[in-house]
Amino acid sequence: SDDRLMLTTLPYDEGWKVYVDGKQTEIEKVLGALIAYRIPEAGEHTVVFKYSPRCYVLGNVISVLSLILFILIMIFEKPLKAVWAQISRQSGRSDDDLLPEERAEAMFSHVDPDPGLIDMYGSNEKTDPGSPASDAAKDSRDANEGKGPDNVGEQPE
Repeated sequence: SDDRLMLTTLPYDEGWKVYVDGKQTEIEKVLGALIAYRIPEAGEHTVVFKYSPRCYVLGNVISVLSLILFILIMIFEKPLKAVWAQISRQSGRSDDDLLPEERAEAMFSHVDPDPGLIDMYGSNEKTDPGSPASDAAKDSRDANEGKGPDNVGEQPE
């Protein structure tokens, strides 16, 4: 045969593919560690090396599967929590076994979550306008007038 063996300094790995003039060529392991390939005849050739290790492909598959699992969990989060809660109730778990979200919900279920009821100075908007609590809140707002992020460092006149 007129084939010529071309030796490279690339370390041998099964992920290497060598193409000579557009055709895939078998690679050989030489000197126990390097890649060699055969060229059909002497002359000019176009040689292309492609490297795709098995761990790269496996990593991509794991990443895609993880992304799909994450998206499914995000979509079905509420139904999964409902099923978990139902299983928990049927199994008779104690409050110590509750998930943190379930425990927090049980602890604060009686709290009014409407933040609009309390203004930034702590006064209750539902207080009667003529009550002492309302007057104290108004005095607090008046005392803090002009103090805030826009007026930091300014002295009152």
